[in-house]
Amino acid sequence: MRIYVPTPRYFVSRRNSDWLYTVRLPELGRFRPELEVYLQRAPLVDLLINSSYCCSILHTRFGLPIPEPLRYGFRDTYLSARDFRRSGAQLIFSYERFPTRTPAPVVWQTGPTYTERLLAVGSNPRRIERQIRWKRACAAKSRLIVVPTRWGAARVAEMLGGFADKLRVVPFFLPHLSLAARETIAGRAADPVCHLVFVGRQARRKGLDLAAAAFAQLDDRYPGKFRMTVVSSFNDGPVALERRPNLELIRELPVAGVQELLARAHFMVMPSRFETFGWVYVEAMARGAIPLALDTPVQAELLAGGRAGLLTEAAPEANARAIEEVCNEPGGWHRRALAGYDFAATEYAPAAVAARMSDLFAEALQP
Repeated sequence: MRIYVPTPRYFVSRRNSDWLYTVRLPELGRFRPELEVYLQRAPLVDLLINSSYCCSILHTRFGLPIPEPLRYGFRDTYLSARDFRRSGAQLIFSYERFPTRTPAPVVWQTGPTYTERLLAVGSNPRRIERQIRWKRACAAKSRLIVVPTRWGAARVAEMLGGFADKLRVVPFFLPHLSLAARETIAGRAADPVCHLVFVGRQARRKGLDLAAAAFAQLDDRYPGKFRMTVVSSFNDGPVALERRPNLELIRELPVAGVQELLARAHFMVMPSRFETFGWVYVEAMARGAIPLALDTPVQAELLAGGRAGLLTEAAPEANARAIEEVCNEPGGWHRRALAGYDFAATEYAPAAVAARMSDLFAEALQP
């Protein structure tokens, strides 16, 4: 089964999560040999998408107008339709962008349009409404619609005003996700110092202020028993960090380095104020670290309602208390770490998600 994915092979924002997700989809074949993913091979279309992305950034930050030819870079063109025909694919899997010029069945992955949040940051209401109308048109043309969470699927159905019969819930395929050896997790329980980790380029949105304040409380209460590593480039602005000998700041760390860090950590503390999914929570569970998140619908679903991690309020005291209770419970850390690990292995491991995507594509090809 050959699947065409309309995504640029090169992108100006090399760490953009959406692009990284699509450009890694060919690795589905490692887990399901029946799947062959063909990435878009149209350099001029790649140029159009990259130029449109750059213009949208300039428009958002400086209010500069977007040239009309680049206004809708998410749409396909004659060139991308020609590339699809050349690919020999039977099916299109598209993330947000929608191919309108090809007759093949489309499995379209999308998510809710967060109107309240967009309005809060100054987005044009007419542009938001235009995006919602576009999504409704795409939904009507799709064979199936994929959303990574059940909560998101409910919001998408509400936004679209229907199409519930087309909606399927499948988590993001994360081929870089590496499960720690289950038996190695127990060794961390005996560590004399509890290691907290924060990972997030947008430190403000992801709650570094809450995480650092919780760490300070624990460090003052239990001197020498806690340490913290912060990995952030502070893309959304600075966050003041108190200087402590047991607080380490790392500005940049590759994906493999993050996985290694999580494999040595006890808690991944990221009380993020807004997430549409949250890859790092899944990465933490897979590496045997207990994730801590705010008790919001998406994060609660990712952490199985708190069975696979800690769900707290947006307050340093609440974060510190949740960690303290686990550490003070005999065997508590090991038990909770294994619960998160087992949940990740069942729900988010690449092999498990690849199997679900294979079933999804087979369903889409049924007459």
